[in-house]
Amino acid sequence: MTTDQNLMLHTKLSGFRLVVLANRFGCDTEFSRALHDRLIEGLDAARVRIRTIMALERSVLAGDDEYAAYRLAGENEMFERVTINLLDELEIDFDTHEYRIQRWQLDQCFVGGLRRRRNQLSKPCRAERD
Repeated sequence: MTTDQNLMLHTKLSGFRLVVLANRFGCDTEFSRALHDRLIEGLDAARVRIRTIMALERSVLAGDDEYAAYRLAGENEMFERVTINLLDELEIDFDTHEYRIQRWQLDQCFVGGLRRRRNQLSKPCRAERD
């Protein structure tokens, strides 16, 4: 990518970061705030990587560093592989209607035809029978 494209990408990532930061204030639960924080951290990491790429491009054009071209190729390759994972792991137990997301455990039990949900950190939920 050219420097202009990198600058536009940096600007778009910065704007998206501001939108995510503004939406974080409307979060009701700690879990959603943690997801927004994780997305903000990922966007910050991508912005830092873009700034590094732009600095290496300037160094290549100026001819200051003989290894800058190799480092630039490596940075571009690493940036192509950047992903922002919001949820690390999702385990689903279809027998008990439980699922785990990261360290949180969200339980869904069906009691008397009604669906009950609760947040727990340690105890698993057992489906209650009538």
